[in-house]
Amino acid sequence: FRESPKFSPFGPGRLDRKWTGISAPVQHEVDRKKIEEERNRVLGAPLDDQEVAELVERYRHSDCSRQINLGR
Repeated sequence: FRESPKFSPFGPGRLDRKWTGISAPVQHEVDRKKIEEERNRVLGAPLDDQEVAELVERYRHSDCSRQINLGR
């Protein structure tokens, strides 16, 4: 989905930056290491080959012969 254009609720000339019609850019640096640590904590360790094989084997012979779409 495309983001709808923004409007200035305060009228022209009343903002502390040039109005671009979109959300203000981020002013602080992103701490990539902190984000990566949080992502790894949430996702956990990757599956090993045996776990992947078990999952594939479990759902390989599904009763449903139709394609299953997971997301868009």
